[in-house]
Amino acid sequence: MTIKEKKRILNNFIETENRVKELEQELEKLWSRATSASPNLDGLPRGSGGVDKIQSVVERIEKLVKLIDDERDELAAVQYRIMSAIRKLPDITERRIIHLKYIGEADSKYHRTMPLWKIANKLGYSHDRIRHIHSAALLHLEL
Repeated sequence: MTIKEKKRILNNFIETENRVKELEQELEKLWSRATSASPNLDGLPRGSGGVDKIQSVVERIEKLVKLIDDERDELAAVQYRIMSAIRKLPDITERRIIHLKYIGEADSKYHRTMPLWKIANKLGYSHDRIRHIHSAALLHLEL
């Protein structure tokens, strides 16, 4: 597998995670809209569509929940594949760099990945040295 293919797989994790976050935000907006809508129960005739609108929102919520579940399943599969490959790297610094670059901080609520210059600052290496170790780690990584 080429370095380019490995980077594509590693970046797929970040893209999928971002997609899940966007879908969750959309779901939150739909829930907000659904819970703020109140049907007219006074018995007076009104324009049609009140119940249809609520049903439409509920159907959209159901579809979105299914999509989020599917995306989370894909995210978990990609993360498992990446984490397994990272654990097999022989060098602890390579493992740390790949983890920070493509998975993010372990103690962070949201997996925030880091650019190489930030990783260099965090680990106390020069940016050039981190780039070199990152390249070597990608060569050693077996996805």
